Parts: sequence; C-alpha cells; structure tokens
Amino acid sequence: MLLTGWHPKIGIALMVAGYFYLLYELLTWKLLVERVPEPMLRFLAGMMISVFTLLIVGPDLKAKLNSYYGQSPTLPASRGDNMQQNEAESQSLKTPNPSSQPKVNVLPPTRSTAPAREVVEHPYDLTGKRREKFKTLLEPAPDEIDTLRIGCLAGSDSACVAAGDFLILLSEAGWKIDSDKVFSMQAQIPVSGIAIAALPQQPRPSNLPPHLGIWQVGDKSETKLAQVFTQMSVPVHPVGGPDLPAGTLGVYFGPDPGPQMVRLYTQ
Repeated sequence: MLLTGWHPKIGIALMVAGYFYLLYELLTWKLLVERVPEPMLRFLAGMMISVFTLLIVGPDLKAKLNSYYGQSPTLPASRGDNMQQNEAESQSLKTPNPSSQPKVNVLPPTRSTAPAREVVEHPYDLTGKRREKFKTLLEPAPDEIDTLRIGCLAGSDSACVAAGDFLILLSEAGWKIDSDKVFSMQAQIPVSGIAIAALPQQPRPSNLPPHLGIWQVGDKSETKLAQVFTQMSVPVHPVGGPDLPAGTLGVYFGPDPGPQMVRLYTQ
C-alpha cells in the first residue's frame, strides 16, 4: 500500500489488483481447494467469490477514492465541463439577479401635449402663402350670412390701409361688404388688432366700468371671424355695436399689434 505515495492513480490501480489477488488466493485456495478438484472450475469459482466479496468491501475502496479526490462524493468534471461551469458562473456575475435589484417604477412614454410656438412679426401681413391661408380660412359657410362693415381707427393710416387690404380679402373669400368701403371710426377706447362689433342683445348698463362687459351669444359669423383672426395671430376684441343694423357685423381695425406669439397645436 506504500505504492500510493508514488502516484495516486497508479497506487489505486495496484491497490484494486491487490484486493482481487488476495481475495482469490485466500478464498479459492482455502475454501475450494478440497471441494473443486478441476483447476478451471476452481478459477471460475474463485472469481465469482472475489466479485461477491468486492461488493462487500467496495464502500471502503470508494472512501479511499473520495479521500484522494476531495470530500465531494463525485469525481471531478472533465475540462470541458469545468469551462462551461466557469462561463456560467462568470455570466451569473455579469447578469444581475432581478430579485436583488431595487424596483423602479418606469412610466410609459407619453406624448407631449405642449404646443409649439411661432412668432409672427406682422400680423396684418397679407403676402404669399399667408394670404392664401387667410383666404381659405375666411371662406364663409352657407349659414354664415352676415354682412361685414369694415372700419378703421380715424387718424391711423396704417390701420386704414390694413382695413382696405382685408376688405378685398374678405370680399374674395365670399363675404358681403357693407357699402363696399372702409368706414372711418371714432373709437371710445382704441385698441390694437381688430374689434368685432355686434348689435347688443341687451343695453349696456350706464354704471358698468369700462373694463367690464356683458355676456351675449355670438352668432356663427362672429364666431368664425374671431377664430380665424386669432389663429392667424391677430388680437381680437369683442365690442358692442349699438349703431349696427341687424344681420351686420363690424370689423374695425386698429394699429398693427406688432409681433405676436402663436401656439401651434399639432396632431
């Protein structure tokens, strides 16, 4: 048994052979030498007894093998198995365990509803594509049949020129123009941009402060004009027009309001 110190595998092989040899000699010779006279039968009987006995002493041999390869009850894996195990361990280190990571609530991306903005330097500009867009937007529907009285602030040449330009545009779009001219207006409170005047549905109280107004329902023509001019960055001021006949709206132009910020809502 001292041969196990040379090389573990050689020692174990010699040890196994020694078991077989000793078992064969002891068991076959002492137990069967007198009962089995034929040498061949004696050999076969000895081998059978040796194998049976090896099953009994096998656990002791297995314990010796385990003492050589370590405390693990299984033999070491091959080189390929070790490489696969190392790769799996390294991959487990790289890939975090989801259960050990803190949970973070991630909201789904939402579409921004903030409108884009554009600056219009001259809201009264009627050149190029802006004029075509203005004209398309101003085209009246069949039930928008009010007559338009176009006016401008007296003493403001720029307001009156703008009123003349828009009179032509509104006429081209299909609106009926009162007297086919621009009226010169004396405004009690001048404003920049345009004022859309309608016949009041009830008289204005005499003691009402100038910064307050009265609520009244606008017709479709008034609503259409207010929406279009607002969309095209022209400030709109609703006012009362007690001198207007029924079925007529006043569109009165004040000075150019200057650069305006427009909100562009996209789909």
